Amino acid sequence: MEEMIKKVSRVLKKVKIPYVIIGGIPASIWGKPRMTVDTDIILSIPENKIDLFLDLLKTEKFKVYPLKKIEEKLKMGLPVKIAYTKHFSIDLRKASYSLDRKAIERAKNKRIFNISLKICSREDLIIYKLIRFQEIDIFDIKNVILRWKKRIDWQYIENSLQEFSKEIGSEEVLLNFEKIKELIRR
Repeated sequence: MEEMIKKVSRVLKKVKIPYVIIGGIPASIWGKPRMTVDTDIILSIPENKIDLFLDLLKTEKFKVYPLKKIEEKLKMGLPVKIAYTKHFSIDLRKASYSLDRKAIERAKNKRIFNISLKICSREDLIIYKLIRFQEIDIFDIKNVILRWKKRIDWQYIENSLQEFSKEIGSEEVLLNFEKIKELIRR
């Protein structure tokens, strides 16, 4: 994992694109440490830099294939998984929603393996976890709330969820938030 993160960090610096890491890594920083085998990254990448970005990943020994399919998915804002080894990978997605752009702007510099990386804020982590809302996401949300409850900007979360809900035309994420509000009240 350490080697992979160092290499992806080098690529992000070379291409000079804004990004934010979401998922298991920030969940371990803001909540309770846990194992993760991938690094989830949202990129604010212009289409004309996608080729360069993917080429640099290839030079760092990431398995960028099928190249055209990965390139097309990134351009459409769809998630892509790029393997580094048999066990470790990066999950990438181009910033497509206002939530993504805000998360990139609000990202915090945190040191991981002695590398400064842009990690999503506690609030943005909770939002992304509410969107996916699987068992591991609920676990991560609970741990962040237990650790930071009084320092979480709940109004920001609610406003962002309402905006995201309108963007995607679904209120499911708002229902997920209602389920989590019980934890907030305790």
